[in-house]
Amino acid sequence: MGFGLPNETDCIQIFDCGPDHICGGPGDTDDILLNPTPGSTDASGKFTITLNAPLRCREELFARDICQTPPVDGPAFVVFCIPAVPLLSPSMLLVLAGALTLVGLLALARMRLTG
Repeated sequence: MGFGLPNETDCIQIFDCGPDHICGGPGDTDDILLNPTPGSTDASGKFTITLNAPLRCREELFARDICQTPPVDGPAFVVFCIPAVPLLSPSMLLVLAGALTLVGLLALARMRLTG
């Protein structure tokens, strides 16, 4: 989500800043267009654009308003990723499997005593 001039139609493009990490600007030729169909802004200037390409952690992006003369680049922003759930080490996985097995066996023994 971002903000631009209100009520613009097909004016907002999203770019990856490219390998040089310079976002827009004169002479910057390695920026990668991520949405071939430009987005629009609503009456308050807000825009939300859905991208088809998956984003990478720490990828630098920026929005460009192509309806302005000259086109106006917004500030760069970085894609933040939530860290994955930590995995158990092999030894802790064995401990967990053993504990779950013990709990299951105790439950079965309790059922036999009461049944």
